[in-house]
Amino acid sequence: MDHLHDSNQHQFEETILKGHNGDTKASPGAGKTATVLRAVRRSVDKQFCILTYNKKLKTDTQLEIDKSGFGSRASVYTYHQFIHYNYDSSVSDDWGIVNVLFKRFGFQFQHSTMKTYRCFA
Repeated sequence: MDHLHDSNQHQFEETILKGHNGDTKASPGAGKTATVLRAVRRSVDKQFCILTYNKKLKTDTQLEIDKSGFGSRASVYTYHQFIHYNYDSSVSDDWGIVNVLFKRFGFQFQHSTMKTYRCFA
């Protein structure tokens, strides 16, 4: 893990411990799941909603959460599952997420390239 990843993950963890939402981005194997687990472990009075990019990462993260005994304090979803279970059960793809964000929250999107969007609130 390089210093940049260390720094970003430390900042993420501190943001979570202060009670704010946060996100951590890094390449595969950089320690994102371990960072999230540390934040959950250190925040015994908080509930967590962890969003992942794909089903495999969701499954792997859920296994680590359960193995660590934090399952009652942390729910893990893919982005699609979160929207599907919490906002609109018909959502199954990226366009479903775009429609929910537009209809429920008023976000406007400008399509720039395939699977890449600029979001304006």
